[in-house]
Amino acid sequence: MKTSKSLESLEQQRASIANQIAALGDLRSGSVTSTTGKCGKLNCHCHQPKDPGYGPNLRLTYKVTGKTVTESLPDPAAIRKAEREIAEFRKLQSLHKAFVEVNVQICQIRPPEADTMVPEKKKAEAIRQEIAREIDQLLRVIFNDRRKTGCLDLKAVEMAVRSALHRAGAATLSRLLQFKAPAANQRTLPCPCGHQAHYRELRTKTILSAVGQTELSRPYYLCSLCHSGQFPADIELDVENTELSPGVRRMLATVGQEAPFDHGRQQMKLSCSPIWK
Repeated sequence: MKTSKSLESLEQQRASIANQIAALGDLRSGSVTSTTGKCGKLNCHCHQPKDPGYGPNLRLTYKVTGKTVTESLPDPAAIRKAEREIAEFRKLQSLHKAFVEVNVQICQIRPPEADTMVPEKKKAEAIRQEIAREIDQLLRVIFNDRRKTGCLDLKAVEMAVRSALHRAGAATLSRLLQFKAPAANQRTLPCPCGHQAHYRELRTKTILSAVGQTELSRPYYLCSLCHSGQFPADIELDVENTELSPGVRRMLATVGQEAPFDHGRQQMKLSCSPIWK
């Protein structure tokens, strides 16, 4: 509560300084200086001994891009105006320093803001960005080739589109297959041996999916008694003890029923390229 009151007080102080800055009148940097001198006529009184010469003449001097600029102040009204504007500028300098100092204190005291975006929305936004990058890159390649050749190579374009969509799909799956570490109250599982398996770490596994290779990151549990490990996510996703996704296994089973191995392998390579090596 003490921090909250201090923060509120500093914010009020900052608002007060901002109001004072907004209330400033016309201002400019510089200074009013006086000059005296003698003219170029040798017979003028200003060349007589002990004669003070002409002046003092008041002028406004200030810097512009590192160079000194001088403006004449022909009468008392112009002098008062320049002095008033310079005084306002000095106030601005003082207020600016105070404004920065109070903001530094606010930044030091204010606690970090909580991330208000839910994990699902953050993941969805990351996926949209991945897909947008792939589509933008694909379109640049297509339009550049069309400008160079003057025509559209349909075969090349459709293969490029398929490859881009495979990459976008693989990136999407990889994002979706990133499991978080379990909460503190979910870090034990029953082990078939009758004891408890405890969460140890997140482990990764490469999965060949229908759209390409993807990375699966999921929790790993280990029983300290029988030393058996468990990957509950593998069971949930139907990829336990295999690196092939359910979709790829279904494709392989269908092709295997219809054709001999070599012929089926060629069919898979043709239909699933570029994911099938």
